[in-house]
Amino acid sequence: MTEISPRETEGFLRRLRASLKDDTKDGAKGAAAAATMPSAILFYGPNQGLVRERARAVVDAATGGVDDPFVLARLSAGDFSERARGGGQLLDDLRAIPFGGGRRTLWLEGDGQQCASALLAAVEFLEESAGDAGVSSSFLVCEGGALRKNASLVRGFATATSSAAVPCYEEDLRSRGVLIDEYFSGLDGEVREVLLHHLPGERGLARRALEKVRLYGEGDGDLGAEAVSALLTDDGGADNDDLAYAFADGDRAVLSEQLARHRDRKTHSVVLVRSVMRHVLRLAEVASRVEGGESIDAAMRGLRPPVFWKREKEFRRQARARSSSERRAVLGRLLEAEAELKGGLAVGDAYVAQVLLMLCRRPRKN
Repeated sequence: MTEISPRETEGFLRRLRASLKDDTKDGAKGAAAAATMPSAILFYGPNQGLVRERARAVVDAATGGVDDPFVLARLSAGDFSERARGGGQLLDDLRAIPFGGGRRTLWLEGDGQQCASALLAAVEFLEESAGDAGVSSSFLVCEGGALRKNASLVRGFATATSSAAVPCYEEDLRSRGVLIDEYFSGLDGEVREVLLHHLPGERGLARRALEKVRLYGEGDGDLGAEAVSALLTDDGGADNDDLAYAFADGDRAVLSEQLARHRDRKTHSVVLVRSVMRHVLRLAEVASRVEGGESIDAAMRGLRPPVFWKREKEFRRQARARSSSERRAVLGRLLEAEAELKGGLAVGDAYVAQVLLMLCRRPRKN
């Protein structure tokens, strides 16, 4: 089928879930739905909570939410590693005809990279078996772990005509807004802004934080901006903004603390580099507008999303602190680091910490 781009993901999944439900129906509508469905789908990326959530939603659509072993087979990636049962057993599971007919869904949970060879063999098998009545009743849903876009497992799913690969990256403001609306309605504007800017970027952590805030409010707690901000901080949610602002301030001590907190939370390395890069780009945009004749406050108001109100003074100071040549040099090195991480030339938290601490310098006093 294809690799689904981030902007296409929600629409693709909405159509897929509708097709899966229609496929359970008899007649022309069911046949048409089955013809448009992939036979295998891989969810992958650094946002492992979102990987899990999306896989669960697709499985529920395929099975009608029924946890029946004749309809749903829940498999563990470790079971199919080369050291365990290998790929042959997975192919046998795909060939199995459901008791009573209909579709059988196989849900591979865990890090699919552990059994990449078995999964690639399964995709090839499904491709070759298209039209086979027995095999075509099987639907394979895989959790792929924090894979890169160019990983062989991702490419295998993306290039096969009967499968799809869906990336799951850190939450952006739009997806955070949708998530917040699941938990709250009619929130105060400042409270909503705190949540938008300070929720963790990983879906599972974000849901736990929102549940904590909701429980606090249900207990007659004050759901004001200060209280919500304190709740998110107390929750151990080392915010990406804290890391980026410490970097721009040249505060190595705070930056080291933030890196350690993100390491404990297992935040993906690329997410950290992008967070810092995004902040430096926003500072550069404001500085460029000021050089063009705008006031700094007008330039900051033009940013989308706007600067969080509690950070405005800090952001204003940082935007004035560096020259454009300094920022270009920093951005160039951050782009190199991102490319090295995504291309597999560099790995791990230690590399990211080394790059960020090396670039982190106090602004020169004017």
